[in-house]
Amino acid sequence: DYPSCSREEKECFSTGFADFISLQTLLEAANISMDDSICGGLPRRWWGTAVALDIEYTNSDPHDFWLNWPFGTHLTYTYTARHMDDYVWESEVNYANDDTRTLVRHSGINLFVSVHGKLVQFNAAYFLKVLAIFSLIVKLSKHLLDSVLVFVYSRLPFFKHLPGIRRFYQYESTPHHDDVKRVDAEGLQALELQIRQDEFQKLKGGLGESTDEETSR
Repeated sequence: DYPSCSREEKECFSTGFADFISLQTLLEAANISMDDSICGGLPRRWWGTAVALDIEYTNSDPHDFWLNWPFGTHLTYTYTARHMDDYVWESEVNYANDDTRTLVRHSGINLFVSVHGKLVQFNAAYFLKVLAIFSLIVKLSKHLLDSVLVFVYSRLPFFKHLPGIRRFYQYESTPHHDDVKRVDAEGLQALELQIRQDEFQKLKGGLGESTDEETSR
């Protein structure tokens, strides 16, 4: 959730060849302050800390594929910084001679970097296969609507009107071009209204016949 970097920021920017992110930016992204006191009144800077830096790359995001010009794959990186643990330090003893020795203590920030991701290549055959599967799903959904849901709704008291509404709006009649040529804008609106009224009357007649057939059964 850290704000995106921009070219104007000195702490975080990209040249197109490489990304440059300051250590302070990574610590802020991981919600780590090196000045926080964590033990014995000493700051985290003294005790040391560990940060996991996850770098995920991909060019398979559909949003980037279709909404960026030119259309195609675009490589993106996502950096995720996470605080792992504190008290990350070590010490070593250096002997100058038998009487003198120096204790060297190392503490600071340990970065554990993990890089992973996936790269894809546009494949026309695969695209056509996905398109065919999508078309099949749409056709099956339409068949389910026509054969199952309409039947179920017609048997439910509160939804018996829905199949009629679907029949009314499923198709739209187009007036003959000679009729349209003979009328102006206002006449065209009246013609459209008349067509809709005729369609509705046909629908009412069809529903009445269906009702009579069910009654006779």
